[in-house]
Amino acid sequence: MTIVAAASGYHAPVLSYHNLPPRPPNPIGSSLLKLLPPTANIALTPLFHLNPLPRSKTILTILLNFTIPFIPPNSSLSTFSRFTPSPHFFPSTSLFHYRRREFEDQQSTSDEFPDRLSFTISIVDFALLSVPLPYAIALQHVLPLTTLGMDCASFHTQFGAVILPPGKGRTQPPEVESLKLNQYSGLGSLDSLKSLSQPHALVLRCNYPQNADLPRYYSKKEKKPFPIPILELRRAARERFKNRKGQPKRPAPPPKNGLVVKSLIPLAYEVLNARVTLINNLKKLSKVVLVHACKWCNEIHVGPVGHPFKSCRGQGAPFRRGTHEWTNAVVEDILVPIEAYHLFDRLGNRMPHEERFSIPRIPAIVELCIQAGVDLPEFPTKRRRKPIIRIGKHEFVDADESELPDLEPEPPKIPLLTELPADKIVPPANAEETALLAEETLQAWEKMRQGAKKLMRMYTVRVCGYCPEVHVGPSGHKAQNCGAHKHQQRNGQHGWQAAVIDDLIPPRHVWHVPDVNKPVLERELRNFYGQAPAVVEICVQGGAAVPEQYMPTMRLDVGIPTSVKEAEMVV
Repeated sequence: MTIVAAASGYHAPVLSYHNLPPRPPNPIGSSLLKLLPPTANIALTPLFHLNPLPRSKTILTILLNFTIPFIPPNSSLSTFSRFTPSPHFFPSTSLFHYRRREFEDQQSTSDEFPDRLSFTISIVDFALLSVPLPYAIALQHVLPLTTLGMDCASFHTQFGAVILPPGKGRTQPPEVESLKLNQYSGLGSLDSLKSLSQPHALVLRCNYPQNADLPRYYSKKEKKPFPIPILELRRAARERFKNRKGQPKRPAPPPKNGLVVKSLIPLAYEVLNARVTLINNLKKLSKVVLVHACKWCNEIHVGPVGHPFKSCRGQGAPFRRGTHEWTNAVVEDILVPIEAYHLFDRLGNRMPHEERFSIPRIPAIVELCIQAGVDLPEFPTKRRRKPIIRIGKHEFVDADESELPDLEPEPPKIPLLTELPADKIVPPANAEETALLAEETLQAWEKMRQGAKKLMRMYTVRVCGYCPEVHVGPSGHKAQNCGAHKHQQRNGQHGWQAAVIDDLIPPRHVWHVPDVNKPVLERELRNFYGQAPAVVEICVQGGAAVPEQYMPTMRLDVGIPTSVKEAEMVV
């Protein structure tokens, strides 16, 4: 048996099969052991180098080649069903993650030995995240499960090989599961091989593609696309009307009946605290990781120097030929302040145009948390204790709550955090504190976005299809303050549609710097660079691991040419 594993940027010696732990007692007998080759080598050699960064994703390709003598060429061999890499962890950083792909075992006949049957299984696209070189790779539980009519459930031969840096890493108990067991145990080898003639497959799935296109730039003259196409919305509405015909009316669930969803109240507090933590940490990280903002447009760049791409669309851009003028950025440049009107009654009448200055505007994510159950004394809101009574499609009356006892104000179950003033911002002292702060910031960013996405499933959020205006509530307001393209034809009214998480929390994509030690990007190599949200890029440059969902757009798998001449040779 030969196992060849290739990882970029890692060199390891060849280990002999005799150096591995001894096999446990095998009930099959000595006849089975004769089928295995006398020696098996495990070699780790680099096939290609995708990215020179010490902290980057690496493709791990593992080829398993089983060569068993004295088996007819038309037979098949059932192999292991699950490949279990052994993870180990560096301090505060997850070391080994893997993404899943689909592959099949292929059988072929060796040219040198026609009476032998060779099986090759390729496992591709395993990801090693945030691992300082050399990488630690653990291989476990590579088994042939079925041979010559023996019951594969009784064959438990196993071995494990771990190649790790000295003093680091650990091996977990192996895990295996057969895809297809031998149905004819105890019969002759010929009948057994007939039952094993069907090909077996290992299926590993991947939730994210290897590479993805960069986020599209939408012109101000374009309308935002609907999250769900309008034809599908109409089709779903007709289907609901058809299914509801002849059925008794059901009471509306919260929050449509005026009550809050009690199970989402702790989540709303977590989202609000995650937002405050994110703002405070970004103020600290901006002292260490430099962020530049263009003086004339809304583009920003994370790095010691600004990027050289001529993509400015601000005032005077034609005279400057699209060249940016970089200045120091602030937190508002990284986290775009999206504000919304604060509603005292979420189910009340729509806000008219005349009241647009008398109603306070607060961050939209804060308004969403308030409607989800967060109580802030400075922003009071109406909390109903009984469901509303519908008297029409758009009309309702509040239920009588006079017989209910008065509620006493209670302190919040989860304490709320506060933003730090500028004079109390203390930057991290060393690289280790910076990495820990970057990891905490990235966790707060993901917690805020994922939590807000769950809240948006229950509490309606609207966005204008022409401008960034956001409204948290069942229907949009009537303020005629839309100044987008051709707003005169709409008399300044907004074109409300369902919002997505990027409308509530814009990610603000920036160019990804592949090598922090060489922060200057080449203008001619623009097509080889990736992009990431500004918060993610700041945390990655601060020392945090790259989240898996942002890897496709960051293009970590794309090899960047060293010169323009080499880039011209790329097909």
